[in-house]
Amino acid sequence: MGTSHRLRWSHGEATILDTAAMVADATFTVGGKPFKPFARAPWLGTVDDPSIVGHLRVLAGDFVGLPFGAGRPIPNAPTEWARLMTHTPLHPIHGPAADRDWTIVTGVEDNVMLSLRYD
Repeated sequence: MGTSHRLRWSHGEATILDTAAMVADATFTVGGKPFKPFARAPWLGTVDDPSIVGHLRVLAGDFVGLPFGAGRPIPNAPTEWARLMTHTPLHPIHGPAADRDWTIVTGVEDNVMLSLRYD
């Protein structure tokens, strides 16, 4: 993993990872008790293989996926879907935002600003 930023606010905390702008280790305080809604892959922090897309290398919460693509054509899809399935799938299907490292521009305790160059 690369750079990260720790957020804290009145009702929770989370870590923002530069890869995929991943929101990781989010804990929300609900009814006075901690609540962790996001799954965390057991391999987090152990995979450096660049052939594995970014959001899968650091899978630990929620991430940005823009533009969101599609998988391969679906056999026997409803005819009304046909016009939507004329383009080849994007690769990677979640778009560069989910796989590249973002730049953490600024970050303070309760907010963070990230940027990503599409080039």
